[in-house]
Amino acid sequence: MGVVWATGFASVTSQAGAGSTGSSALAHSGGVNSASDLNALVTARATPFDVTWNGLWGATSDTSFFKVDLGSATGSYNVAMLLTNGTDMASSGWVSLQLKVGYVAKAAGSTCDDTDFSGALTSPHVITFDTADTGAYWNGLAGGSVYCIGMKAWTPPSTDGYTPDPTDSFIRRATTSDPTHYPEFMATVDHG
Repeated sequence: MGVVWATGFASVTSQAGAGSTGSSALAHSGGVNSASDLNALVTARATPFDVTWNGLWGATSDTSFFKVDLGSATGSYNVAMLLTNGTDMASSGWVSLQLKVGYVAKAAGSTCDDTDFSGALTSPHVITFDTADTGAYWNGLAGGSVYCIGMKAWTPPSTDGYTPDPTDSFIRRATTSDPTHYPEFMATVDHG
């Protein structure tokens, strides 16, 4: 099971208290952009995620979504794969869309490819597209490796009487028309 972090925001106004005396204002200096050591560690796949339709059922092939290159990093890291268009997905023609995603750890300097997901997934999570903030989270991943985030192929059942397995992928549309929106993802990495 993953961990979800939430951040809340609020604001407070301020004013000079009774009996305050004036003082000279601090001079403002220009801001400086600081470069993060995590910039450019995540690379997305070059082609869109494909769903192949057969009637109401969708099938997918082995898919590598992201490469998280921690090959030259030390320490531990948290990685997430997030749905970025959940609001668009809510009324766009899907009956059910859940994807079983996980990662494959590889040696530093490795590339990620769809064929990496023909075997077993490490730390699989099922992303069910029922909220706008759906995601999968992996915490404490060690530096020194490349992590490929993706999913195994899913082939739909041959009958309409199939009951979805809550621990696996499941893709079904409402009609034989294509959904108007398909899922879009982003991946994040931060220090663990």
